[in-house]
Amino acid sequence: MRIELPEQLKIYIQYKIDIGLYSNGAEVIRDALRRMMEQDAEASRTLRPHATPQSEAAQISRSELDALANAFPAPLPPMEEDPHLLALIARIKATPPNPASIIPAKGDLAEVLRVMAQGEPDYELLDALDAAEQELRALDRANARAEGRGSL
Repeated sequence: MRIELPEQLKIYIQYKIDIGLYSNGAEVIRDALRRMMEQDAEASRTLRPHATPQSEAAQISRSELDALANAFPAPLPPMEEDPHLLALIARIKATPPNPASIIPAKGDLAEVLRVMAQGEPDYELLDALDAAEQELRALDRANARAEGRGSL
């Protein structure tokens, strides 16, 4: 079975992989379906409090279980075995930095920190710094994985 997902969901799945929660997209989908099944079971228990796990399992046919188990392709081969991915990584490593992509600073961090030390902290700035730090960590993990250094 092949399932087409909207771009927004593809990006979300890739994000979950990049931050190290899952190793591939199939794991993300399986976990989401498992959680959905747990929610359905909980809702069913709420509506039918005398139902047992055995009676609930009897409602699912063997063919439905087989279809669910075969709904997703096997995990991708390891990076070391994918020549296209290895070629892409080699091209990325060989690409020199582009000075045009460097964005100059628009302020003085030391001055901002001095002002914050004298009064109330700028919570909006602190939140932005936390978000930036989390994004950088996710990028570091993704880069490490792409470069074969494992996850951080």
